Amino acid sequence: MSTGSLPVKRAAPTRSSPVIDATSVPVKFYVLLGKNLARASFNLDENLVESFARIREDPIASRFIPAKATSSNCIFYKLKTPVLFAQRELKAGDAFLRQAKQKCEEVGNRLHVEPVTTTVRTLAKQFSRDHAYLVIEPSDSSLELINATKNLSENHATLFKCLQVTVKRLAGWTPTDVQDNLKGGTVTVDITVLPPEFGEIRDALAQPRWYKVHNLGVVVFSTLTWIIQASDVKDNQDFRVARKRYKTQFERVFTPDETNSRTSVSSREFAAFYNLLRGFNSDVLNVAGDTSSSLKASNFTIHFVQAPFFSSPSRSYLYKQDKSWSFPIFVDAANPPNTFRKFTPRSDCMVVSSQCGIPFVICEVISDKRESDRSRMLVQAIALARTGQHLLRSSSKKTFFVVALYVDADMVVYQYIVLQTEGDNTASGHKPVSIHQKKFDLREVDEQVDFLREMYNLATHVAALSGELDLAKQECLHGIHDAASKLKSLSTKGQTKTTGNTTIHSITEEPARTRGLRDEDDPGVFEAEAIQSILHQMHYEIESMVCGHPHLAVIVSKTGDRHGYLKFVEQEREVEILQYLTGIQSSSNHTISGVQFWPVEEGTVISMPVAGGWLTSLKNRNEQLWSVALQLVEAVVFMHEHNVAHMDLKPGNVIIPPEGGRLSIIDFSVSIRVRGPDATYRGVVGTEDYIAPEVREGQYKPMLADLWSCGRTLEELCAGCHPSVDRTTLLQISRQLMDPDPEARPKMSTVLERMAPTRRGDCVIGSPNSTYTCARAPSVINKGMRYLQRVCLSNSFKLSK
Repeated sequence: MSTGSLPVKRAAPTRSSPVIDATSVPVKFYVLLGKNLARASFNLDENLVESFARIREDPIASRFIPAKATSSNCIFYKLKTPVLFAQRELKAGDAFLRQAKQKCEEVGNRLHVEPVTTTVRTLAKQFSRDHAYLVIEPSDSSLELINATKNLSENHATLFKCLQVTVKRLAGWTPTDVQDNLKGGTVTVDITVLPPEFGEIRDALAQPRWYKVHNLGVVVFSTLTWIIQASDVKDNQDFRVARKRYKTQFERVFTPDETNSRTSVSSREFAAFYNLLRGFNSDVLNVAGDTSSSLKASNFTIHFVQAPFFSSPSRSYLYKQDKSWSFPIFVDAANPPNTFRKFTPRSDCMVVSSQCGIPFVICEVISDKRESDRSRMLVQAIALARTGQHLLRSSSKKTFFVVALYVDADMVVYQYIVLQTEGDNTASGHKPVSIHQKKFDLREVDEQVDFLREMYNLATHVAALSGELDLAKQECLHGIHDAASKLKSLSTKGQTKTTGNTTIHSITEEPARTRGLRDEDDPGVFEAEAIQSILHQMHYEIESMVCGHPHLAVIVSKTGDRHGYLKFVEQEREVEILQYLTGIQSSSNHTISGVQFWPVEEGTVISMPVAGGWLTSLKNRNEQLWSVALQLVEAVVFMHEHNVAHMDLKPGNVIIPPEGGRLSIIDFSVSIRVRGPDATYRGVVGTEDYIAPEVREGQYKPMLADLWSCGRTLEELCAGCHPSVDRTTLLQISRQLMDPDPEARPKMSTVLERMAPTRRGDCVIGSPNSTYTCARAPSVINKGMRYLQRVCLSNSFKLSK
């Protein structure tokens, strides 16, 4: 993602400052030191090494130069066209400053110069105190970074070369970047001008889906396709209904195999076809007209990606949604060359090899009117095509290809096949990469079924291609990250979109391998000027990044006595829900309190206090078990009474001080405001091990799904406790909440009513600091009463729905 910034405000024109003739000395002008701006005085005849020493002596400018930086490990650029940084304009706000800095970062406006042989006089014919003429990068090419690049070049030469991409400007991705990285290849819709491999892939994807006329039943999976056995096709209800109701489209996709000599489709594919025409086709015009890109993403992935890939029994690939890649690519800003930054891409959804993690399919859904996401996706796909070809076994006869999918605002899918082609190596050492584009308008029913057919055929070929990867090379992608640990990172793109009420997200926990791939101290998106400005206003600074969560940082006050969290979110829904809940005054409201919201151009920054640790990190859990469980139930009841389904209840999102006290609910990134308890949603959302069974099936009622997750969380809370009446009762409650039948689960309000008698007002076992402890009550009597009440409750805990 691009770094956040404040909204642009047009600055009023100002009068130019006096221009100083180059024959006069000294001169004063602006210098861009990394990302910081400083004005300093210089002598015209001194070289830039001497100028650097002069900046070092300046009490203001010297603050922006790292202590270990010297003129020998900094990069010096002359600005071909001086950039205006007038003092009056700077007061207009961050927008002007950001735009001016971007002009300084443009490759075409920078000229790399040697500091020893370059004098101040040669920077310009005339100097103005309101302009910048010089850029000094103090860190990117320090000795440590140079050695890191050298290590990658020497010890991971081939893979490092494959993963390199060049961009015109580090701040953005453009169609020009795509063209530059093809290295002589082309992007075209005319397949006749491309190598024959493209035609072979297109023909394979357009093949009909064959089904056996007399054999349909149990699915047996081979490495290439699904084979259906053991019963007659006429016995399959999805097959019968789909062929009867949608005969024209059915025959467009499916063809009977009278000879039974071809591999066949699965019974679930008929169900996916039927659900597509019954559901998606009915809703698509409304979806296309909605402004929510997440609504578009959820409908697209459910019908066209999850169906062929997520529901597949194949073990050769994995379907992932809104996840980072398990390895970085290396971005070079071209001027000077070989100045790399690592970048860990993130895709809206993707299909990756289960062995080495390389994506075969990547997908983006438009998030704004700009289409930089499309360019970024294609540049990444180019790197994948080269890397995948390298990872194939040397004996393989196949060509590795990547499929990149871009869904625009009108629900038109642009499908790109990307592969490395044969040809003379370019000056960069890369072989050409070409891209074939094909378009599917998903508002048209025939194109819907054509695209679904191609995705199922693609699943077959991805499984086969995965089997061609060299297992001996699978650790290469993981190992290269360690070698790149010293390189500075670009901000990782956050893929969560502006949402409507039915946004669906994937499982949010990062796999262990992925969690280790980001530098814990890499500030990523928090380097943005707007966010740094917010931290300055708060008198806080970033202490560390939360590992595995690129948009969450631990912050500390500049006095060092207070800590908190800073979270950057792009989706409006999470902010709206959090603002809605925190605005309700109630003792039953356990939403994290003390939250502040800071709007920036591409999202919102949320600051939060440290309200405790995970639920399972509670000390003296045996003594506080009932009190904490009661608070958790109360918290869920409150959310449901206000029509909010959390959708990711788990110990990590339920926090409490280690010594006990008030419990808080956090992380509303996948929460939903529902119309009522019977509202039905589709998709996969939540965290592995805490997802209700019906959510895994893709259709559920969010509030009922919350009940299951709450029960699972209670079960986890009880796991570390000694046997007791409290523990037995809570485990019984958790089992009822985790009933496989969603409709059989008791309402949370019913659970709360049945638990409430044991409180006797506010007298519940807990920490002396707990909100729910009454210090005035005689402890012996209270404990005896509670024990008798819970024994009775345990013996007859029958909850009505």
